[in-house]
Amino acid sequence: MAQLAPLRDGTFDACAATGRVPLAWSPLGGGRVATGEGLRADLLETLDALAEREQVSRSAMALAFVLAHPTRPVAVVGTQQPNRLVDAVTALGVHLDRADVYQIVQAAEGVPLP
Repeated sequence: MAQLAPLRDGTFDACAATGRVPLAWSPLGGGRVATGEGLRADLLETLDALAEREQVSRSAMALAFVLAHPTRPVAVVGTQQPNRLVDAVTALGVHLDRADVYQIVQAAEGVPLP
């Protein structure tokens, strides 16, 4: 959530063009998504509202955001705690439409999309 550069720098575009699957390394920011540490308040509010709507945790919502990209990234969560792995699986049942995804991007970057 803190690093959206692959959306802008051509990384995901290149993956789409070549059929490669990107890896989303540490998509939960080493636990910062769960704690909110160092993340924009707007982003946390947006994730929490969408998480409540979908009845999942904030972390699951963040993973759902990553998984919503058309290149179908593989999220490397890096945890060995069973409860966190179970929570991560709930992201697979979340549906985000474009408006939801754009809302998250805007909240993360702090500026409206064109």
